[in-house]
Amino acid sequence: MNGEHFDDILKDTPNELRPGGLVLFFRSQDSKCAAEYEKFGYQNAAETELPARERAFIAKYDMDLHDKRLNTEFSPEQDLPKRLGISECPTLVYIPQKCDG
Repeated sequence: MNGEHFDDILKDTPNELRPGGLVLFFRSQDSKCAAEYEKFGYQNAAETELPARERAFIAKYDMDLHDKRLNTEFSPEQDLPKRLGISECPTLVYIPQKCDG
């Protein structure tokens, strides 16, 4: 996921139909952050404990790879951690239903 994908989700679904959600920001290339991410158990919780997809937007965002996985040039609008002011690693962010980006 990147900022562009996030914006598409916001634009494609009206506020009253879009569920709130969680995004976990982490760094796969930072051994301390990666270890904290694994210890947190987010992947398992997303698959087994958190609400179903239609009831919650659940995503993870690798800040070390976000600009390397795109087929296009990475633009400032796509930098979701910067837009949301993410500075700690890992960071779990709640995205309210009525978030407009």
